Amino acid sequence: MKTNDLPDMLVEASKSAPPVAITGITLVGISLSDWVLIATLTYTFLQMGWFVWDKMIRPRQERSAAAAHQAQKKG
Repeated sequence: MKTNDLPDMLVEASKSAPPVAITGITLVGISLSDWVLIATLTYTFLQMGWFVWDKMIRPRQERSAAAAHQAQKKG
């Protein structure tokens, strides 16, 4: 194998990846529409978790850390 053959092989592999993935998924027994549903639900729950973390949990932790830091300065 020549070193300049590698980019050509990567291009050809990337071209065949989607059909191979679809075939592999359907051979497992789960249809493509079910995989899309699973991916959508996973993405939705990840976004919900990130929103709760970013808007509720992290600000509360930052306020607690700031209060602890102020208490150390005073005491």
